[in-house]
Amino acid sequence: MASALPSDAARATAAGPLWLAQLVPHLRLVHQISGRVRIQFDSASSAALPPSSLAAAAQLQRLRAALPGVRGVAFNPLARSCVIEYDPALIPDSTWPELLSGRPSAATRVWLEQLAQALPDPPPPKETR
Repeated sequence: MASALPSDAARATAAGPLWLAQLVPHLRLVHQISGRVRIQFDSASSAALPPSSLAAAAQLQRLRAALPGVRGVAFNPLARSCVIEYDPALIPDSTWPELLSGRPSAATRVWLEQLAQALPDPPPPKETR
Protein backbone atom coordinates (compact mmCIF):
# COMPACT_ATOMS: atom_id res chain seq x y z
CA MET A 1 0.00 0.00 0.00
CA ALA A 2 1.33 3.45 -0.89
CA SER A 3 2.25 5.78 1.93
CA ALA A 4 0.04 8.82 2.49
CA LEU A 5 2.94 10.79 3.94
CA PRO A 6 3.90 13.88 1.93
CA SER A 7 7.27 14.10 0.22
CA ASP A 8 10.06 16.25 1.66
CA ALA A 9 9.34 18.88 -0.98
CA ALA A 10 5.63 18.90 -0.15
CA ARG A 11 6.42 19.26 3.56
CA ALA A 12 8.76 22.13 2.70
CA THR A 13 5.91 24.05 1.14
CA ALA A 14 3.57 23.48 4.09
CA ALA A 15 3.76 27.20 4.96
CA GLY A 16 2.91 28.06 1.36
CA PRO A 17 -0.13 27.50 -0.79
CA LEU A 18 -1.36 24.03 -1.66
CA TRP A 19 -0.98 24.73 -5.40
CA LEU A 20 2.76 25.09 -4.86
CA ALA A 21 2.99 21.92 -2.78
CA GLN A 22 1.33 20.03 -5.65
CA LEU A 23 3.76 21.46 -8.17
CA VAL A 24 7.11 21.20 -6.36
CA PRO A 25 7.53 17.41 -6.65
CA HIS A 26 7.48 17.81 -10.46
CA LEU A 27 10.13 20.55 -10.60
CA ARG A 28 13.91 20.63 -10.59
CA LEU A 29 16.35 23.51 -10.54
CA VAL A 30 18.30 23.52 -13.79
CA HIS A 31 20.38 26.69 -13.54
CA GLN A 32 20.74 29.66 -11.23
CA ILE A 33 22.69 32.88 -11.12
CA SER A 34 21.96 35.63 -8.66
CA GLY A 35 18.66 37.20 -9.69
CA ARG A 36 17.65 34.51 -12.18
CA VAL A 37 16.61 30.88 -11.87
CA ARG A 38 15.54 28.31 -14.46
CA ILE A 39 13.20 25.62 -13.20
CA GLN A 40 12.17 22.65 -15.33
CA PHE A 41 9.29 20.21 -15.13
CA ASP A 42 10.72 16.76 -14.59
CA SER A 43 10.20 15.01 -17.92
CA ALA A 44 9.55 11.64 -16.26
CA SER A 45 6.73 12.93 -14.07
CA SER A 46 5.35 15.80 -16.14
CA ALA A 47 3.75 13.44 -18.65
CA ALA A 48 1.53 12.30 -15.82
CA LEU A 49 0.94 15.66 -14.14
CA PRO A 50 -2.49 15.76 -12.54
CA PRO A 51 -4.79 18.59 -13.68
CA SER A 52 -4.30 20.28 -10.31
CA SER A 53 -0.55 20.54 -11.00
CA LEU A 54 -1.18 22.01 -14.44
CA ALA A 55 -3.40 24.65 -12.86
CA ALA A 56 -0.69 25.24 -10.27
CA ALA A 57 1.83 25.90 -13.03
CA ALA A 58 -0.43 28.66 -14.29
CA GLN A 59 -0.21 30.27 -10.85
CA LEU A 60 3.53 30.75 -11.35
CA GLN A 61 2.80 33.30 -14.05
CA ARG A 62 1.05 35.45 -11.48
CA LEU A 63 4.17 35.70 -9.28
CA ARG A 64 5.39 38.89 -10.91
CA ALA A 65 2.26 40.84 -10.09
CA ALA A 66 1.77 39.24 -6.69
CA LEU A 67 5.14 39.37 -4.97
CA PRO A 68 7.63 42.16 -4.46
CA GLY A 69 10.99 41.09 -5.77
CA VAL A 70 9.78 39.01 -8.70
CA ARG A 71 10.75 40.91 -11.84
CA GLY A 72 9.62 38.48 -14.50
CA VAL A 73 8.35 35.00 -15.23
CA ALA A 74 8.77 33.40 -18.65
CA PHE A 75 7.64 29.94 -19.71
CA ASN A 76 9.09 27.82 -22.49
CA PRO A 77 6.54 25.05 -23.08
CA LEU A 78 8.76 23.16 -25.52
CA ALA A 79 11.60 22.98 -23.01
CA ARG A 80 9.15 22.46 -20.12
CA SER A 81 10.92 25.20 -18.23
CA CYS A 82 10.28 28.47 -16.49
CA VAL A 83 12.71 31.34 -15.92
CA ILE A 84 12.05 33.53 -12.91
CA GLU A 85 13.92 36.81 -12.61
CA TYR A 86 13.99 38.21 -9.09
CA ASP A 87 15.64 40.82 -6.90
CA PRO A 88 18.12 38.95 -4.66
CA ALA A 89 17.90 41.80 -2.14
CA LEU A 90 14.26 40.82 -1.54
CA ILE A 91 14.33 37.08 -2.32
CA PRO A 92 17.52 35.37 -1.20
CA ASP A 93 19.26 33.22 -3.81
CA SER A 94 19.01 30.28 -1.40
CA THR A 95 15.19 30.35 -1.57
CA TRP A 96 14.96 28.37 -4.81
CA PRO A 97 17.20 25.37 -4.02
CA GLU A 98 15.75 25.19 -0.50
CA LEU A 99 12.20 25.23 -1.83
CA LEU A 100 12.81 22.51 -4.40
CA SER A 101 14.95 20.30 -2.15
CA GLY A 102 12.52 20.25 0.75
CA ARG A 103 14.90 21.90 3.23
CA PRO A 104 13.57 25.43 3.76
CA SER A 105 15.32 27.90 6.00
CA ALA A 106 13.44 30.37 8.14
CA ALA A 107 13.81 32.98 5.37
CA THR A 108 12.30 30.62 2.80
CA ARG A 109 9.39 29.86 5.14
CA VAL A 110 8.71 33.60 5.46
CA TRP A 111 8.72 33.88 1.65
CA LEU A 112 6.30 30.93 1.44
CA GLU A 113 3.95 32.63 3.90
CA GLN A 114 4.05 35.81 1.79
CA LEU A 115 3.36 33.71 -1.29
CA ALA A 116 0.38 32.03 0.39
CA GLN A 117 -1.09 35.45 1.20
CA ALA A 118 -0.39 36.90 -2.25
CA LEU A 119 -1.50 33.85 -4.28
CA PRO A 120 -3.85 31.82 -2.09
CA ASP A 121 -5.34 28.54 -3.18
CA PRO A 122 -8.42 29.00 -5.33
CA PRO A 123 -11.69 27.95 -3.75
CA PRO A 124 -12.72 24.37 -4.46
CA PRO A 125 -15.10 23.96 -7.41
CA LYS A 126 -18.77 23.99 -6.58
CA GLU A 127 -20.52 20.69 -6.84
CA THR A 128 -23.27 20.54 -9.41
CA ARG A 129 -26.25 18.33 -9.10
